[in-house]
Amino acid sequence: MKKSVLMTGFIAVLLIGFGTAHMSLPWLVVIGAKHALADKGFHGATLDVKSVGFARAVINNIDLGSNSNIRAKSVTIDYALERVFGGTIDGLVVDALEIPIGLNISGVDLGPLSIFMNDKGEGKGLQVRGPIKINEGLLRVASSMGEVRSRN
Repeated sequence: MKKSVLMTGFIAVLLIGFGTAHMSLPWLVVIGAKHALADKGFHGATLDVKSVGFARAVINNIDLGSNSNIRAKSVTIDYALERVFGGTIDGLVVDALEIPIGLNISGVDLGPLSIFMNDKGEGKGLQVRGPIKINEGLLRVASSMGEVRSRN
């Protein structure tokens, strides 16, 4: 009888611990993401983590700060835990992306997003292995002839 009570208590404490950890994940992701974005120069970035699971995270109301003019209504990230810790995600869906870029003599200027590129123009950090899908968005292209806005 005593062993069954101890086992039941242990299982209850274990389930409460897992539940607490799962409920804390969105809060921890917000802190980690804001810290990582601040390290890249996006101070004052805001975002709301809707959910984080074993294979998918959903982040809403992303604004990388007033100086960047980069915003998105939501981002859905698909991943496998064994690959995401190695820097690879399986897919990305972005809703209502707003992003500014520039055109000049040397080509395309990614503006604030260039911080995510290396000297060869290749991405660094996270690698997207699967599809990248953008649902709706606003692309602002600045050139010497003025700004062109394209909405899809």
